[in-house]
Amino acid sequence: MKLKEEKQFFNNILKYKPKENHMKIINNSYGLIFNILLTAAVLVLISACGEKAQIIPAPPPTPPDLHPPTQPTNLKATTFSISQINLSWEASVDPVVDTLGVSTGVKGYYIYRDGKKLRANQGTKFSDTGLESGKSYSYTVESYDGANNTSDMSTPASAATPKVSSEVVADWFAFAKNQEWDKMESIARKAWISDGVFCPWLCAKEIAWHYESIEIKSYDIKPKSDTDETLHTYQVIVTTSSGNKTMAVNVYKEIVSGQVSWGVDPI
Repeated sequence: MKLKEEKQFFNNILKYKPKENHMKIINNSYGLIFNILLTAAVLVLISACGEKAQIIPAPPPTPPDLHPPTQPTNLKATTFSISQINLSWEASVDPVVDTLGVSTGVKGYYIYRDGKKLRANQGTKFSDTGLESGKSYSYTVESYDGANNTSDMSTPASAATPKVSSEVVADWFAFAKNQEWDKMESIARKAWISDGVFCPWLCAKEIAWHYESIEIKSYDIKPKSDTDETLHTYQVIVTTSSGNKTMAVNVYKEIVSGQVSWGVDPI
């Protein structure tokens, strides 16, 4: 009898259909719980955002770069050829000199030839090409930074392009005609001066010994071979009071202390 009662109890539960007002109560309960949970979540989110949503002030503006770079130093000018002079110098730096200062860094260098701005250059070496032969040039350099502040000008450096070999021969005989032995010595081949019998003490006198007996009235210079890299040969027809004299003159390309020049071999 007890077993029948239990089955009847479960059957009644399965057959139970809640009344309409009971369903409203259940649905309202679930809705209330959901609204409470949603409200709590929103409040937690607002609270969390409220703690972190702080106004961050804008950083102060970056002060301008008012400090120029340091002066370029050790400027050197070296003759490379009859039309080119090479420059080199020590790099500048663009330091920060106070706590509020900024550095935009060295951006390049302005190169000046004979006081006139030639161009801007990025590195610390520059080749000045297309120059006239037999002319002296003076150079200075200044550095500039990203704000276009410029440094003090460097100490000047000078170099001269050598004359072409034919011009050197013309000078040689012009000096010989005027018996300017010291000037002849100044354009003589340096190797000859080093190895000469009476040089380097009596070079000018040795040149005079070879030329003073020649009373030069005029001269005509003709190249025999002037395409070699290091040696050019000329034939010079010298007009004297006693007639014409033909002389062969060798001119050597020399590099002394980094400077290129042509030197006449006197003998």
